[in-house]
Amino acid sequence: MRGRNVVERTVRRGDRIVFRPPAGTRFGNLLNLWLQADIASRSGRPGFVLHSASMHPFLEEFPRLQELTIRPQDVRFNDEREWDHSRQFYQRFGTDFEADDLDRFLRDRILPGLSAAPQDELLVNIRRGDYYSVARFRADLGMDIPAYLAAALEAAPALPRIRVVSDDPEWCRSALGAMLSGHCESVEYDPQDAIANFRAIAGHRAVIGTNSTFTYWGAYAATAMFEDARIIMPSFFARHLPEGRAFQLDPRWTVIETADADRPG
Repeated sequence: MRGRNVVERTVRRGDRIVFRPPAGTRFGNLLNLWLQADIASRSGRPGFVLHSASMHPFLEEFPRLQELTIRPQDVRFNDEREWDHSRQFYQRFGTDFEADDLDRFLRDRILPGLSAAPQDELLVNIRRGDYYSVARFRADLGMDIPAYLAAALEAAPALPRIRVVSDDPEWCRSALGAMLSGHCESVEYDPQDAIANFRAIAGHRAVIGTNSTFTYWGAYAATAMFEDARIIMPSFFARHLPEGRAFQLDPRWTVIETADADRPG
């Protein structure tokens, strides 16, 4: 195996670079890879993300991503294969990409398929799922969502309506409903739907998000779409990082210091 890897590094130095997503990679992390392929392509070296079945609905929804996607049978022997686990899916804002890289990618590949939501709505996106149902993920990624949300609402613009999108809307209704209802005139809970939820986040000028790559990408799109976007995010991402701090945060966003993130709720 070691000898084979040496051979691959020696001969696979073609003009093209192929980013290989691990099995089960979801939309947020796929977008990180498509961004890297776009950066490479703009620099003069064609970049692609290796096709996987999980991409299908997103390639249909955002067809310009197809230009950055390659099927296994179209990969050439000498195409460079790229995957660097140390870079955490190339998420480091200011290291793996800059604001200009992000905005160009979004304007070209994503924004043409989006539309603006009503201006009188605050969008709240809550990530639950395996962050809380799987013990090892909860230990690393879980945070005190009610405490964070209370602080984020204080920093958010005062709007008459709140729209909640989540992978667990019923938990949000039961655990956060009273807090949200006390903050505005009307609260709506969208059903779980990855594409519709992403569109909702990206289409709002005012967004409160949590520590999720899906949320970050929806907020990146909103930031690119609206000059007056107000995005609020927690400083926390995961405990395995120095001080738990998120490295995905856009400097244009409002960041809530989440000192109590070690008490996941």
